[in-house]
Amino acid sequence: MIGIRQSLIRTFMLYITLAAFCALLALMTAQYYSLKPILERTRDNSIEASLENMAPLIARSLWFFDEEAIIRSAEAVLRDQFIMGVSVNDHKELYDLRLGDLSESTTIYPQIDALTKIVEKHQIIYKVPLLVEQFGKETINVGTLVVFCKNDLLNERIFDIAKVSLLISVIVIAALQITVGLITRNVIAKPLESITTHVSKNMQSIDSDNMEEQQSLEGRRDEIGRLYHEFNAQHQALLERDRNLVHYQSKLEQVVEQRTNELSTTNKELSQSLERLQIAQKELIQQEKLASLGALVSGIAHEVNTPLGVAITATSHLAEEIKLINQCFTQDNLTKSNLVEFLTTCSETEALLTNNLNRAGNLIQSFKKVAVDQASDEKRLFSLYQYTEEIITSLSPTLRKSKVRIENNLQKDITLYSYAGAFSQVLTNLISNSLIHGFSNGKLEGSITLTSVDHEDYCTITYEDNGKGMSDETLRYIYDPFFTTTRAEGGSGLGMNIVYNLITSKLDGMVETKSSVGEGIRVTMTLKKQKYKPEGSEHE
Repeated sequence: MIGIRQSLIRTFMLYITLAAFCALLALMTAQYYSLKPILERTRDNSIEASLENMAPLIARSLWFFDEEAIIRSAEAVLRDQFIMGVSVNDHKELYDLRLGDLSESTTIYPQIDALTKIVEKHQIIYKVPLLVEQFGKETINVGTLVVFCKNDLLNERIFDIAKVSLLISVIVIAALQITVGLITRNVIAKPLESITTHVSKNMQSIDSDNMEEQQSLEGRRDEIGRLYHEFNAQHQALLERDRNLVHYQSKLEQVVEQRTNELSTTNKELSQSLERLQIAQKELIQQEKLASLGALVSGIAHEVNTPLGVAITATSHLAEEIKLINQCFTQDNLTKSNLVEFLTTCSETEALLTNNLNRAGNLIQSFKKVAVDQASDEKRLFSLYQYTEEIITSLSPTLRKSKVRIENNLQKDITLYSYAGAFSQVLTNLISNSLIHGFSNGKLEGSITLTSVDHEDYCTITYEDNGKGMSDETLRYIYDPFFTTTRAEGGSGLGMNIVYNLITSKLDGMVETKSSVGEGIRVTMTLKKQKYKPEGSEHE
C-alpha cells in the first residue's frame, strides 16, 4: 500500500515538476525577449544623454586645447555603465585620446558632420562631431568623439536578472512541491490507501456476505467517496451474480447430463438404423443382381425353348420315317425310291437338328459364362470385345423385343485380368438403364455404341446412346442410392449406384457421366490393367 501511495505521489510530483519547469522555461524566454528591448532603449537613452551633455564640453576643451578638461570629460563619459571605450581626436592629428577598450586602438576616425550610430553583431559605435560655435560666426568642427558599447554587457545584465528570477522560481517550485505533496498525501494518497486495503480484504473473502466498512470513507461525498460506495455496490452485485452463477451452473450440469443421455440414446438408435440401412442396401443390391440374373435366365429359357422344340419335332419326324422304312424292309416292300426319299429326309432332319442344337448350345454357353461370372467373385483373364459380345448375346431376348441396336466397336486386342462378373453387371445395368429410361422400355428407336481406347496401364471404354438423355438436376444425383425417376414403375434406384461402386472399388477405375435432355448419355469408364498372375505362380 505504501509503495502504491509513494508511486502515486512521486508520479504526481514529477508531473508538477515537469509542468513547472516548462512554465519556468517559457517565463524566462518571455522575460528575455521582453527585457531585451527595454534594456536596449535604456542603454540608447543613457548613451545619448551622456553624449548630449558631454560632447559640447569636450568640443570646447579641444578648441582651447585644455587637455586636462578633455580627459575629465572623457572619463565622465566612460563612467556610463553601457560605455566600454571612448576616443577623442582632432582633424589635424594634433590630439588623440583613447580610453577603455579603445585604448589600444589605432584607428583614425574621419571628420563627420552629424551623429552616426553603427550597429554591429557584437558592438555598437557612436560617432559624434565635436562642434564649437563662434559668436557671430559659423560653427567649427574641431574633432570627433567615438563611443564604443558591447552587446555582451546587455546580455549579462539580462542573465543576471534571469538568475535572480530562476532562484526565486526554484524556491517557489520547491515550496509548491512540498505543499502539493503534503496535500496529495493527505487528500488523495491516504484515502486511496484505505480504499485499496478495503478492496484487498473484501476480495480475499469474496464468498462472505460480511463486508468490512471503512468509517473514514463512509461520510465522504467526493470522488473518493463515490469510488468507495461504487465498489461496495459492485461487490454486492458480484456476490449476487456468483450465487446465481452457482445455481445456473448446477442447472446447466443437469441439462447437459440430460442432453448427453438423450444424445447417447439417439446416437445408438442412429447407429442401429444405419446398420440396418446398410444391411438393407446390401440385400437390395443382391436382390438387384439376382433379379438381373433371373431376367437373364428367363430370357435365355424362352430363347432356348424354340430351337429345342424344333429339334424335338425333327426327332419325332425322323423316328416316324425310320419306323416306316423299317416296315418296308421287313415286308420286302423296300424300293429304291423309298430308300432315296428316306435318306433325303434324314439329311434334311440332320441339318435342322444341327442348326437348332448349335443355336441352343451357343445361347446356353453365353448364359453359362455370364451367369457364372455374375454369381462368382473371382478374377479371370478375358477378352474385352469377346466377353462384351457374350453379354450382348445373353441379353438378346430383351434386345429383340426393343427397337434398339447395339454396336460393339471395342478393340479386339484388349485383354483384361479383372472381375468379369463385375464388368458384366456394369454393362448389363447400363444397357438396362438405356432401354428403360433412354428409349422408354425399348419403344423408341435408337442405338447404343461401345468404343474403347487402349493405353499402356489402362483402357478407356465409352458407352453412348442417342436416347432421351436427362436434366442437370437428375444427372447431379445419378449415383445416389435409391434415386430413381421411375419409382412408380418399380424402379429401385440402385442401377447406377451399383455401376459406380463396382467401377470405383471392384474394378479399381473411374467413371464419368455426361448427359443433357434430348442428346442421350455418355458414360466414360477408365479401367486399370492389372498384371495377370496364373494360379500357382509365386508372388510377393
